[in-house]
Amino acid sequence: IVQVNGAKILPVPFVEMEYLAGSLEDIPRPMEPDDAAALVRKVAEALLFAHSNGVIHRDLKPGNILLTSKGEPKIGDWGLSRNDGIPSETTLHGFSLSYAAPEQLDPGRFGRSTGKTDIYQLGIIFYQLLTGTLPFSGESIADVTKERLSGIREPFFGNNPSLSMFGPVIGRC
Repeated sequence: IVQVNGAKILPVPFVEMEYLAGSLEDIPRPMEPDDAAALVRKVAEALLFAHSNGVIHRDLKPGNILLTSKGEPKIGDWGLSRNDGIPSETTLHGFSLSYAAPEQLDPGRFGRSTGKTDIYQLGIIFYQLLTGTLPFSGESIADVTKERLSGIREPFFGNNPSLSMFGPVIGRC
């Protein structure tokens, strides 16, 4: 998780954090499967820490997973995060469409965002790291919603048997 050194709201809002020059967005894809799995495991460990402290990110995407100079991932941009233990009357609804979980697209049907939202988004990222593409091709909110809410697309790696071992993991995400 990106280290925050300071923050203020007034007179000008700012967050001062450690400098990390790159993100997963900058990495060529597809990645070698072992490298992708190791990277996703580290992100999952960071999410486990956040979730164990009641915090959910709600906007995981390659641009929000920053990289140290040694290539270690750190989750940044917690602007849409929520402390699951603090009830609130109003909730900011926001997400990145390409990585949106079903509950973000249809909360009336699937309930509110939880730590599972982050896991779903991590599954999309893992798929993208392995294949270089997103698992869902829709570009409009209507297309994406229809694809995501109509059920799981199986098998994930039908045309690439060398990746089939990752299908159950991504399917569970």
